[in-house]
Amino acid sequence: NVESVLPGKSLSYFAWAERLQDQLTGKEQELLQPWKATLASAAIAPELPIGNGTESTSLGLEECRFDAQQTARLLSHAPDCYHQSPEELVLAGVYLALGQTFGSAQLGIDIEWHGRDEIIGGTEGLDRTLGWFTSVHPLFLALPDFAQNSEQSLGNFLRYLKEERAAVPARGRDFYALRYLSNHDDVRAAFRNYRAPSVLFNFSGVVQRSTGSWKTLPVAAIEMGEGNQNPYLLSVESEIRGGELIVGFYLDKSCWSQQQIDSLQRNLQTWLKAIVEHCTNPANHRWTPSDFPLVALTNEEAA
Repeated sequence: NVESVLPGKSLSYFAWAERLQDQLTGKEQELLQPWKATLASAAIAPELPIGNGTESTSLGLEECRFDAQQTARLLSHAPDCYHQSPEELVLAGVYLALGQTFGSAQLGIDIEWHGRDEIIGGTEGLDRTLGWFTSVHPLFLALPDFAQNSEQSLGNFLRYLKEERAAVPARGRDFYALRYLSNHDDVRAAFRNYRAPSVLFNFSGVVQRSTGSWKTLPVAAIEMGEGNQNPYLLSVESEIRGGELIVGFYLDKSCWSQQQIDSLQRNLQTWLKAIVEHCTNPANHRWTPSDFPLVALTNEEAA
């Protein structure tokens, strides 16, 4: 029975793209509303002092590795502190490391996820659909005063990051859809001077590179645009492989000094270790407002 071996197809990639376009039609201004604060933050966010205007046209890889013991604590115990995913804790480390490396008080990062939006997939689903469904959205954050470097400021930042991410509508699906697919005059005007972040972050989760006699090659979703130019000055690709957290920095070394690269690696190691230590301390455990989406609570009430 062929049907029992090969179940019916799921939604096609082309049909999914059409539905994405359709869900914008007539709703552009409504969908734009929650992104206006992001556009305002992008307008005032300082650029990272990398490259001095040099276009990135090649890629090199620098890796930052964390041993199995630290990685196990990150995966198993640290998420319980503020009910955050390991991905979010790694993202926090990247924000803090970049902020300290470049002395930034505010920083925007484009955050990537797999993009297989089952809401648009509908009843047909996407589980057997071939296609590159990646989705990206920006997140601009105010960074803590690094001169203080206190437990309290670290905890405050982790909770702030969690709440800001929880407030992102539809996991950010609509942001670049509005920018590139909308023909509405007001939407196009809102994005006319938009300056995207120069950093991309992606977390692939636990990756198994081999099964039996099969082995897959590691693939980084780094895109080179027109004229062989990389749209990002830094692409951060992180994954758990062989029980270890591996954070890859894909960058054009002609735009970076070795001192900047070394400082970024060192700061990421320091901040991720501090995050794991903070989040595995039972005294720091607490709830936050996004844990109770049906009730409007303050941080103090949720805790």
